[in-house]
Amino acid sequence: MTETVDRTNTSGDFCSLKLDHSGQPFISYYDGNQGNLSFALKAGDIWTHLIVDTGGVGRYTSLALDNHSYAHISYQDLLNMKLKYAEKSGDHWVIETVDNSGNVGTYSSLALDNTGKPHVSYYDAGHGYLKYAEKTGNTWITMTVDNTGNAGYYTSMGLNASGNPGISYYDGINKDLKYATKSGNVWIKEIVDRAGNVGLYTSLAYDNAGNPHISYYDSTNGHLKYAVKSGNTWTNETVDRTINTGQYSSLVLDNLDNPRISYRSGLDGDLRFSTGFSALHLNFTATPQYGTSPLFVRFNETSEGGLPSLWNWSFGDGTWFNTSSDSLRNPGHIFETPGVYTVNLTVNTFNLSSTLSHSGFITVTAPDITPPYTTIRTPDPTVTSTPGPTLIPDPTSIPDPTLIPTATLTFLPTFSPDPTKTPSFFPTLTPDPPFTPTSTHTPILTFSPDPSIGPSISPTLSSKPTVSPSLTFTFSPAPSPFPAVNGEGSDAEYPVPSAIATGLPVSRTINVGGDSAIRCITVTGQGLSSTIFTALKVTSPPTGVRPMNMTVYQYISILPARCGVISSAQIEFAVPRSVINEHHTKPVDVKLYRFNMTSWGCLSTSMLESQNGQVIYRAESQDFSLFAITLPNGTFAANGTEEIKPAAGAGISVESQSSKPLIQEIRETPKPFSESAYDTGFPSLMAVVTVVPIIGIFIFIVFKKFRRIHR
Repeated sequence: MTETVDRTNTSGDFCSLKLDHSGQPFISYYDGNQGNLSFALKAGDIWTHLIVDTGGVGRYTSLALDNHSYAHISYQDLLNMKLKYAEKSGDHWVIETVDNSGNVGTYSSLALDNTGKPHVSYYDAGHGYLKYAEKTGNTWITMTVDNTGNAGYYTSMGLNASGNPGISYYDGINKDLKYATKSGNVWIKEIVDRAGNVGLYTSLAYDNAGNPHISYYDSTNGHLKYAVKSGNTWTNETVDRTINTGQYSSLVLDNLDNPRISYRSGLDGDLRFSTGFSALHLNFTATPQYGTSPLFVRFNETSEGGLPSLWNWSFGDGTWFNTSSDSLRNPGHIFETPGVYTVNLTVNTFNLSSTLSHSGFITVTAPDITPPYTTIRTPDPTVTSTPGPTLIPDPTSIPDPTLIPTATLTFLPTFSPDPTKTPSFFPTLTPDPPFTPTSTHTPILTFSPDPSIGPSISPTLSSKPTVSPSLTFTFSPAPSPFPAVNGEGSDAEYPVPSAIATGLPVSRTINVGGDSAIRCITVTGQGLSSTIFTALKVTSPPTGVRPMNMTVYQYISILPARCGVISSAQIEFAVPRSVINEHHTKPVDVKLYRFNMTSWGCLSTSMLESQNGQVIYRAESQDFSLFAITLPNGTFAANGTEEIKPAAGAGISVESQSSKPLIQEIRETPKPFSESAYDTGFPSLMAVVTVVPIIGIFIFIVFKKFRRIHR
């Protein structure tokens, strides 16, 4: 909402704005028509205007509010070339002269300490000095801060947490941004930035730790810049690189010490606003980090700073998880296979990506699948002490043949001396050397009976087996359906299942891993429960693929794994609005292209929404290869293109056909990558061989007729 505060002509120069505790605005400004210092405040919906001082006064105003919301203003008396100060007291203004030492008061900046005591920085144009004034009791004390000559333009005053004053300003001789702070009665001066002509239109603010932050204009490059001091080091960065942008900057820090800057763009005359955020410090935890398979792990992203907009998890076993929702950034994941896994987290802040990798972060072991045993004590005649336990199979327990580890168990029976009685069987367990069980083996049970003891016995696992002497059990593992994974997995470790699938087609949305603009893919088909996608940025098309003849935001290679039968796919991707604006592209003109063997085809692309500075799109595709996100400047209609409609019945499977037409593609007419490779000279030679005899015959006939006529 925009409001008119004062309709007087030529009013509003050198304005300064502050808000009281309730958020009501107060403004001091110069009335150029009358030559007065004016003041306006808003109560409810009504603006009230007051004249503070008259007679050619009011330039370079700086406004501050005390704890009681009373206004204090420093300003220049141009007529008398002195610095003045006005303070609201009840219903009237108290006006004082701060410095009248000759042509002083330009670029004044006012700050109040916790007691309401005023501090003012300003420029002494008569001497070219930076000066400072503070009020003690009823007396103003002035001092020179920097006397190097023409130092003190564009001053900005601030007080740190200890109440010590600091001033940012421009050195007009050396063309540098400078900063001065008072320690006792001594001023310590520093050069903040000397890269070119820098330091105009400064604005100073202190964070909660007392560190100074400065916004300023880089006149050499025409850019808005920002500097912050941490410890003894100044860090400088460019905020807005638009040409001739950054004059009249004003800086404030929010509750988290994030900078916010208003400034003018000289390129188009617009008022701009930029928000900065502290650096992103990545971190994450997991619970638990150790356990047996299948192991469910909950990940917790604990990063600080920045403004995250996208989270990309890579779990190390060949699976990924992407989300742009803050509420979903802490995923849970099941590790199915024993191994040691490295976990990666990539977080996007604006257009920047940061990645943190924890090597060997998750350890998954095989479950304990030792068969159940019963402990009995067998007397040993050679031992007088308490006999040790001997393990025999528990006859009441029927082992699961799918969980029996790879081993050869030999049972040595002991027979009763009475042949008329049924032999008693007290076997002794003699296992093979130690082994490591694996849950992926499917054992096959075979029997090798002693041929001297009757016929073979084929036990049934669902009942108690009949024990026979000299009976040997051999467990032979069947090959695992998938290769065992050690450490971090990858797509290559998992074979692609057969395309034969049964059942009705289903739709499944799959978050896409990788570093590209593609977020997720919704596929329809069969056998898709284990499908994963990885989309990687490609710097340029590979050899043999012609690049697009328009601006490309990203070339992307989509790599599917564990795919079943896919009848259709919807690809969702995001493009920063800033990128679209920089290329002067309408958001609706952004398209997704796919390279199909010999040419680029435009996919049916629709714009879904705009969120967090990103424009979200969805494109229809029926295959995966190399893709390109394009940023055309207007409607694209390249030379040598034609619209091709797919033939009826085309597609990957029967399920993909419907009354809706398939994807219409705009294909470029293929051109050879190397003209010389296709020019063998054979067609030209054939033409010469064919035409020359014909011309010879024609000349011969004409010559004969000519001789007959002249006989």
